[in-house]
Amino acid sequence: MVKKRSKKKIKVSPISLTLHNNNIKRIVERLCSYYNEERMKGKDSTMILNGINQFFITEQQKPELLLSWKMDCKR
Repeated sequence: MVKKRSKKKIKVSPISLTLHNNNIKRIVERLCSYYNEERMKGKDSTMILNGINQFFITEQQKPELLLSWKMDCKR
């Protein structure tokens, strides 16, 4: 016997979806900016990406921490 899945619609407010998209946009912009800055310093792209990857692993992939990490790097 196969159980049928219930098709519940998850309601997401347009405001929360917009906020989520804005956060993703900010993260991507800062990642690109960080990558470009490090490349201009002569760092190898593999090193830069490994550093970003290690940050995500260490911080359990919390994007808000990435934003604060990026701000700390600029200081």
